[in-house]
Amino acid sequence: MKIHITGNFYISAKPKGFILKEEYEGRTKEGEPRKGERKHGFYTSIASAVKRCLELNVLNGAQAVELWEYAKMVEESNKTAAQAIQKELSTILKSKEE
Repeated sequence: MKIHITGNFYISAKPKGFILKEEYEGRTKEGEPRKGERKHGFYTSIASAVKRCLELNVLNGAQAVELWEYAKMVEESNKTAAQAIQKELSTILKSKEE
């Protein structure tokens, strides 16, 4: 099962845990566009995978910022992820009810 979190990040659910992955577009040696994915780790809970996703999401915008700006970035990232997880969970629950 593939659970979209935010942006290009998603969690792949496996029987023994969860894999955090990131989709990206790159280029072959010949310069042709190609899609790929990066694995950012294996986690035993969705919460730990989401936490790492949030850290990576904030780090992707790495730049010199004031502390209050960084706190705001983290807060926005947390809200986006929480909304995405809530949406996915409600979809899963609805499908189980049918």
